Amino acid sequence: MTEVDLFSYQQQIPKQKKLYLFDGMGFLFRSFFAIQAPLKNKDGKLTNAVYGFARALLKVLREHEPDYVAIAFDAPGKTFREEEFPQYKANRPEPPKEFLDQIPMAIHLAECLNIPLLFVQGFEADDVIATIAEKVQAEDFEVVIVSSDKDLMQLIGPHTRMFDPTHGEKGKWYSEVEVRARFGTDPLHVPDALALIGDTADNVPGVPGIGDKTAKKLMEQYGSLENLYENIEKVSGKVKNSLIEKKEQTFSCRKLLTLRKDVPLNITLDTLKRKPIDNEILKNELLYLSFMSLVRELNLNEAEKKTAQEIKLCYTIVKDTDLLNSVSEKIEKAGCFSFDLATVNDGILTEQLVGIAISLKEKENYFIPFKNIIKEFSEFNFDELQRAVKVIIENNNLRKLGFDLKKSIQIFHKNGIDFQGAEMDIMVASYLTDTDFTHHSLEKIAERFLSDYVLSLEKSDTSVGGDISEIDVGKVCQRAEMIQLLYPIFKEKLREHSLEALYQEIEQPLISVLARMEERGIAINSKVFQELEKELQSRIAYLEQEIYKQAGMEFNINSPKQLQAVLFEKLGLKPIRKTKTGSSTDMEVLEELAIVHPLPAVIIEYRTLQKLLNTYIETLPKLVNPKTGRIHTNFNQTVVATGRLSSSDPNLQNIPIRTEYGKRIREGFVATDSNWALISADYSQIELRILAHLSKDPILCEAFYNDLDIHRETASKVFGIPFEKVTDEQRRQAKAINFGVIYGMTPYGLSKAVGFSTSEASKFIESYFNRFAQVKEWLDKTIEEAKNRGFTTTLFNRRRYLSGLDSSNQVVRKSAERMAVNTPVQGSAADIIKKAMIEVDRYLREVGAYLLLQVHDELLIEVPKKSAEETACQVKSLMEKVVSLRVPLKVDIGLGDNWADAH
Repeated sequence: MTEVDLFSYQQQIPKQKKLYLFDGMGFLFRSFFAIQAPLKNKDGKLTNAVYGFARALLKVLREHEPDYVAIAFDAPGKTFREEEFPQYKANRPEPPKEFLDQIPMAIHLAECLNIPLLFVQGFEADDVIATIAEKVQAEDFEVVIVSSDKDLMQLIGPHTRMFDPTHGEKGKWYSEVEVRARFGTDPLHVPDALALIGDTADNVPGVPGIGDKTAKKLMEQYGSLENLYENIEKVSGKVKNSLIEKKEQTFSCRKLLTLRKDVPLNITLDTLKRKPIDNEILKNELLYLSFMSLVRELNLNEAEKKTAQEIKLCYTIVKDTDLLNSVSEKIEKAGCFSFDLATVNDGILTEQLVGIAISLKEKENYFIPFKNIIKEFSEFNFDELQRAVKVIIENNNLRKLGFDLKKSIQIFHKNGIDFQGAEMDIMVASYLTDTDFTHHSLEKIAERFLSDYVLSLEKSDTSVGGDISEIDVGKVCQRAEMIQLLYPIFKEKLREHSLEALYQEIEQPLISVLARMEERGIAINSKVFQELEKELQSRIAYLEQEIYKQAGMEFNINSPKQLQAVLFEKLGLKPIRKTKTGSSTDMEVLEELAIVHPLPAVIIEYRTLQKLLNTYIETLPKLVNPKTGRIHTNFNQTVVATGRLSSSDPNLQNIPIRTEYGKRIREGFVATDSNWALISADYSQIELRILAHLSKDPILCEAFYNDLDIHRETASKVFGIPFEKVTDEQRRQAKAINFGVIYGMTPYGLSKAVGFSTSEASKFIESYFNRFAQVKEWLDKTIEEAKNRGFTTTLFNRRRYLSGLDSSNQVVRKSAERMAVNTPVQGSAADIIKKAMIEVDRYLREVGAYLLLQVHDELLIEVPKKSAEETACQVKSLMEKVVSLRVPLKVDIGLGDNWADAH
């Protein structure tokens, strides 16, 4: 087999040779947690860490062209540090099995790239890198350490830099300047600074009360630990006392954090010289890992190149009536075709069709123009073409395959065509068969399933100005053909996973419902938002002054760094949780701090009002479409793994419900005029009703049958007191556990929610499960089934595949278990609300009313005022009867001129 130079690097050694040393384990570990997409190889094993590792490695090899290269890994077993410092990494949990399984894959990939792998028993990868960097100092080398690990910054010097390829688009370089800016000292004394700061992940204690900022300040003043302790009397306050008390420990930590440069390595420089790569071996490995995008980017697939040349000839532009008639006959005979649209894009409600590409099978594609796109068409009758397409698209007997049919339906409607006969939306089918895959674009889907096909596509928008070029016609036809090729794949996948009914009865009918909802939009009263804006600006200005007053100084309230300094240094509050940038100041932390100091409570109100002002009050009026006078949100069908819909541009699902300002924002959403009214139809406690149905718990079922207050009933059973004697506080505690069960709430979580101690919360949960034994039984059974099958399902067989259920890492395992029990409940609720939307929309179209919004378990409807009450009654009945459970569904109905009044 012929070896070729994949990256075309120069064989001649330049004057200063470049040696790149990769921190292999560092990139693997970082990628494992950074890349959440459940990437899997041909055997179904996770590859997210390997993917991030591969991307970083290939980026450097291609863009930097090193002359010498090596990858350092940690050797299995203990190192000298654990022998000398038993506490080192003692509290670090065992890495997840899903991570450990990827280490051999990464090593094998590196071997396919012909890169030397270095690991030495008893030493860490960092020590190996340090030793090599030291050895080549006299060899006139430029050494580049490829890592983001702060521990390796101590190696930076005149001929050694560090590079992080994952930082932004171009990566980030670290020299002595960046080290000094971060630690306040030179690279040689980085271990000194790290010894002061400590590292909780590695169980390196550091000096109490000294964080990044204080350590940097001390290093700027004294430069080293020796000089710092020689001048210890110049240090004041608690820091001085801590330094004196922990002196011996601090020097021990420095020794622990100083990298060894004497690792026994049986290699020569020639061993590290860059070697050619065998394309075929690398291609096969990347295909096994399912890294199709890398195969494409590296031009490894000759079949792709060949097809790319052929595809340009595989479509026909319909130029005359005879060809149009012939194509129409072929479509009629085929009975099913795929299509893609070329449009002039100036907004969803004004998008004009330039033409349509139709694919009957591979290499039989046609483009029917609606506009004069080339000179030959100057005398052609485009109206005739449009009429022919209208007949085809409106024929329900001709089945259509598309991608993002919701958008296509809207474009057709704007151009006077009523789309009928949907057979499959590839985007929705892709989502349904793999809800955790986050890139349901046609390009990414084709990348996964059509690896030998042309993948050099741009994004979906194929419109430019007002016309479309010849090359764009090819792209549109290519997309139509790809949809045709993907159809049998997803038809089989839906069948294989028993998802056909869910797709055909819920997801596909919902597409046209969502299209109509987005087109209709919702009206707002701008005056309501103007008044709220003035009121909140005034309140926020007051809160700013109150914050400055309580802090004793002015500062940038929106700066986490400055807020950290005020709370934890100036006021001396105890940090609760650390982040990469220092002590956390998120809302949860502020709520805890508010117990001991009044300032955090004021900051919470300030942040809350700022968010309402920026996200809704100032923004929503600007999003009113000037042509319709309404706001048109997007409903996303292929985003949330549980099956719920999401809303974007703007997101109307996160407007607070129970706060006063949230209610007033909803007052700004109004009926079109005085002849119309809004109906709010909201499922009452639907998730708890589903839990009752799934668990068959007799107490829960009976409470819902008798239409009791479920939270008061739960409190009665758990506390062992009569229903009528339950206090509001006891009801609140019971409500927390009722909903907490669905989301896998822990004793700690419950204690935070209701103010219990952890032990009290633990007893409360135990008491709950003693009374609702079948709920506990269902939870345990559901988790066990998910472990055995690898996925969990809803009432309508929606699947969610789960990894981590057998993980040795408790955090990973518990998270997977929560998803295993939450998805059947929340996902079933999503399926029910979708079924309700389909039924309600069908009825509303008959009576001249409109479905406007879906917000979690609520539907917002616009109806002629004269028939509002009758419509409300019918909607309530439809929603309550849309599915039959062991307990009745209940819908709360409201009417009003605005959303707040209706709700």
